[in-house]
Amino acid sequence: MSFLMIVSLAYVTIEKIDPEPALATGNFDCVTSEGRAYLYQSTWSGSTLTINRGYLNDSGNFIVQNGYQAFTSWSQGSISEVNSLSVTSDGEMYAILKRTNTNTLYFYELEGTGSSGGTGTASYKSGVDIGSGDNNAATNYETTVGGTTYKYIFTSKGFFKGNNKAIRIDGSNNFHVIDLNVNNSFNGSNKAKDIAWVSNSGSGGSYGADFIGYTGKDGNDLLGATITSHTNHGNSNEAITINLSVLDGSAGSGSPSQMSSNSGAAMSVGNGDVLFLENNSGDLWFYDESADTLTETSHEFSSSSNTDGAGCGTGIFSGNDEFSPTVTAAQGTCSGSDKTVAVTLNNSGSDIAANFVVTYTIGG
Repeated sequence: MSFLMIVSLAYVTIEKIDPEPALATGNFDCVTSEGRAYLYQSTWSGSTLTINRGYLNDSGNFIVQNGYQAFTSWSQGSISEVNSLSVTSDGEMYAILKRTNTNTLYFYELEGTGSSGGTGTASYKSGVDIGSGDNNAATNYETTVGGTTYKYIFTSKGFFKGNNKAIRIDGSNNFHVIDLNVNNSFNGSNKAKDIAWVSNSGSGGSYGADFIGYTGKDGNDLLGATITSHTNHGNSNEAITINLSVLDGSAGSGSPSQMSSNSGAAMSVGNGDVLFLENNSGDLWFYDESADTLTETSHEFSSSSNTDGAGCGTGIFSGNDEFSPTVTAAQGTCSGSDKTVAVTLNNSGSDIAANFVVTYTIGG
């Protein structure tokens, strides 16, 4: 977008608005300053949840910040694990705690420090009752209806194989839990260890799924979930129905062509693309939504048998995605008591859209 705007004024202030700021209302960045997606991996050991962060730089190198954040203090004891990692497009991160002596699940918000190597605060959301189960999968989801954007965390055992919930986020301490209605539940799987939101609702490829999961070595099935009914958004009687399907019964290409282990982490990025982590190697596999393909990359996180992952569903994993809008102001001629200023807003050097806000004060 490039255009010239002439205004008569004495003082002008220009503000460039990034369509997805690197640091949003939460504590976790969604994209780099150049618009590339941050990926998050969690690992659990002892009583510590460690969050690693990774992204692809301009040179095509995958930069990993191991130990980006750590969470060590919890409201419950006798913890078996903290899993079901998710992060919203606002940078708000959540996880679910499970205990050794009960099947009750505990929903947490993970508040980071905003800097690498910090020890964050895990805040138990006691008002969020997600029942009992063995949930180990979660993802964020968003939809806009009537100009209002509604944000959710979807969670279940594996790929919608039990205790299927959606948690609507109405504010930092205001949540609403929805029991999902699931059709074709026989296509769910506890072998697919995580869920990922397809952020463009599958509009670029042929599958048309809102969520995907991957079983890895146990079948190499690429699984899909499509929202077929969503009513009463934002109300107490909100209802969501999903339909499960097997998108590809032999997914994967490259060398090797398929995973040698399960995938415990799925991370959503923009354009509907998803990264899957291979547990025993830490290798990342790239799901290209527009091509309906799953291919091993040369990038990797830490290998772990107790891991999860998340992405905001924004930004681009690789390729050109520069965000470099420019603003210039040049003083023009005077006409009477007015002074003309030419303000040029140029986003032609960017690969993502920009919104410009121009504010000005007339007079001295």
